[in-house]
Amino acid sequence: MNHDYRLDIVVVNYGTDKLLVFFGKGDGTFSQSNSYPTGPNSTHYGVSIADFNEDNSLDIVTANTGSNNVGSSSKPFAVCVGDLNQDTTLDLIVANCCSSNVGVLFGNGSGTFSDPSLYSTGLGSDPYSVAVGDFNNDNQLDITTANYGTNNLCVFLGFGNGSFSNLTSYSTESGSTPTSDAVGDISNDTLYDLIVTHYSIDSIANYHSDNIALFLGFGNGSFRSAILYSTGLDSGPYSVLVGNFNSDDRLDVVSANNAANYLVLFLHYGFESFKTKETDAYTICVIFGTQDETFSISQSYYTGFYSWPYSVAVADFNNDKRLDIAIANTFGLNTGIFLGNGDGTFSAQTTYPTGLNSLPTDIDVSDFNNDHHMDIAVADYGIDNVGVFLGNGNGNGTFLNQKNISTGSLSGSYWVAVGDFNKDGNLDFVAALSLSGSVGVCFGDGNGSFSNIALFGAGTATYPWDIGVVVILWSDQSRIFLVPITYSTGLNSSPQALAVGAFNKDQHLDVVVTYSKNSSVGFFFGYGNESLSNKVTYSTGANSHRWSIAVGYLNNDNILDIVVPNSTTNNIGVLLGLGNGTFKNLTVTIYSRISITSKIVTLTTYPTDTLADPVSIAIIDFNKDNNLDVVANNRANSINIFEGNGDGTFSTRISYLTDYQSSPNWVIAGDFNNDGWVDIIVSASGTKKNLKSLLKLC
Repeated sequence: MNHDYRLDIVVVNYGTDKLLVFFGKGDGTFSQSNSYPTGPNSTHYGVSIADFNEDNSLDIVTANTGSNNVGSSSKPFAVCVGDLNQDTTLDLIVANCCSSNVGVLFGNGSGTFSDPSLYSTGLGSDPYSVAVGDFNNDNQLDITTANYGTNNLCVFLGFGNGSFSNLTSYSTESGSTPTSDAVGDISNDTLYDLIVTHYSIDSIANYHSDNIALFLGFGNGSFRSAILYSTGLDSGPYSVLVGNFNSDDRLDVVSANNAANYLVLFLHYGFESFKTKETDAYTICVIFGTQDETFSISQSYYTGFYSWPYSVAVADFNNDKRLDIAIANTFGLNTGIFLGNGDGTFSAQTTYPTGLNSLPTDIDVSDFNNDHHMDIAVADYGIDNVGVFLGNGNGNGTFLNQKNISTGSLSGSYWVAVGDFNKDGNLDFVAALSLSGSVGVCFGDGNGSFSNIALFGAGTATYPWDIGVVVILWSDQSRIFLVPITYSTGLNSSPQALAVGAFNKDQHLDVVVTYSKNSSVGFFFGYGNESLSNKVTYSTGANSHRWSIAVGYLNNDNILDIVVPNSTTNNIGVLLGLGNGTFKNLTVTIYSRISITSKIVTLTTYPTDTLADPVSIAIIDFNKDNNLDVVANNRANSINIFEGNGDGTFSTRISYLTDYQSSPNWVIAGDFNNDGWVDIIVSASGTKKNLKSLLKLC
């Protein structure tokens, strides 16, 4: 705007009847705005910039809806610029919303314009947006509008003399209420295509209308049917632009989502194909570790429309010595696989369905059938089973269809972990059953099949009030279950998460469980003969509300310790093991204004960010000092890293933001770009929609 070869910004402020100009400084910052009045009650919506008086300086035109000063009684919503009559002088094209027409005002080169020539866009069409392009390859500009009222696009083909053909309309889907359109050669075939937003003011009645639609041009002025790309549930895409955002010679698309307050960038990577990079919704984020013990800005990978990625696991699924990612997409009703390229980037997601109403919530990986290819176990909360995906055996990272293993009616399988519980050399799995207040073990036979579930929790007769442990007795030959024996675990315990390990150094795997309805962790010690002990509990603090659990050797004594995130009390809790199934007592000094006192505690806590709501943790050595560190995943849009001192204590937390409204709910770590430093992956559900009681996990 000021001839300094630096881009400036022009903003129309609908409510103040002022135009603002921010002058660029060339370093990504801008000067304070200059304000220009647009007239009383002008209520301007649209703006465009061009040299209208041929003085080599850019001018500004606004569509003033309130004062109707572009076209008589027109309620202009949008304006664009082009030479419509081929006289080398720029003309104006205005979308007149309330009069349902397009106004063409021919420029005379001095900054003034003719009276408008009007072209109807259809009764009640309410055009919200207008754009120009050569849609039939005759070197003459044509016009298109996005019609909010009649859910369509209108195209007027130009004759080059300032006149136009009758309109041709293209449906944008019932209830889509389009608000913006843009023109560009999306398919790289030298033919113009159209992009339009589906705003949808009623996201319940028009559930699938939160998207952008691509209309590919045939080059004769007509277009294919729309190809839809989701912008996220309740996102309300209101404005759209095209441009090359990653310098790959392909046009990309960016959408401004009015209802969800974020942008979505659709990166074009092939004919008719886009991948999305969103600021928050339905993604996994990869955060790269560096040798200075800090983490770089994350890369995001889209997990699908309304997928709600909940749990993450990593493994080498295609045997190329590169880490890949597996995701439990709760509302996507699938397991998603991202194959790693070894440089920190990943393929587009491949999904495997987990079944109607399955609501998968947790995922673990291992080789269940001993074929040297990784398999997947997923807890399907909504259909009361654990699903097993066996690797195809060809080492290409694909999987067979899910095999369902029932966890019992109304069990609510919520968490799954893998281990050999009966010491037969074959992998088994244990599941936390949130609704029935129990844990269940399924024993593997080494070929990918599993026994019926053995329950350690509430029996059928005791659900839902008298929560207990059920020990199942069976024949070693046939594994036919005989008489259940019940042991009380307390009222409404509701197990939430679990982990396995040898906590009492007897060489038998044990199970540790967190409970959503009491402030403790429970231990079931294994006997190595397919049975478990009664539950032993340790407090995690009043109202602590734990969502997950992790185990590791935190003080280098080769005895397993435990870390839990306490979401309600906003801290992580550490239990240091003694090797006999009990945990170390610590003396804590309490300072107040009137006294200094001490008390003996088992759990040591470390505060997370204020109101962080930590829900998931991972244990790994981030800084290569041979001491394990902890990363906590906070639903308040951050992660915290606690560096271990090697004696079971931790340093002050380091915080990293995961983006506004990202709502991360799972974290896992690994070296994804093969640089020798640990990176972090978080799953970001990132949706403004209130999930209410869709998933009653607590």
